[in-house]
Amino acid sequence: MDDREDRSWREGPKYSFKIIVLGSKGVGKSSLLKRFQFDEFEDVPSHTIGVGFSTHNITIGCDSVQLTLWDTAGEERFKSLTSQYYRNADAAIVVFDLTSKKSFEEVRDHWIHAFRRVVGSTAYVALVGNKSDLLEERRVDKNMFEVFAIFHI
Repeated sequence: MDDREDRSWREGPKYSFKIIVLGSKGVGKSSLLKRFQFDEFEDVPSHTIGVGFSTHNITIGCDSVQLTLWDTAGEERFKSLTSQYYRNADAAIVVFDLTSKKSFEEVRDHWIHAFRRVVGSTAYVALVGNKSDLLEERRVDKNMFEVFAIFHI
């Protein structure tokens, strides 16, 4: 960190964003966050129970940015519980598993609608297809989610 960056962090973050990570059970939400935060990969991740969150500070140009990342459980029994954490979110990262057509259908049928119902249409949504390294097991065609993103994100 150079002197300018250090100075900007002493004054506190210039920008702060709440980002919710959504998706079905087992799509790799926690693994993506761990990779982003620590540059580590978990072959056998643990399942999130309820909601976990962490704060990550980054510098973009000369601006300090604080990201509060909310890792939500994807299990059916936690869906009503986790939606209460969507309030005041600036963005959602909606994750699906490229090897599971069902996880993509749940993005289409549930996750984006549930998020928009709470935060409205002004929050940003990013769609992430995970497990792209498992080419032989791929069940979601690139064209399928690109068309979906054009019309629904």
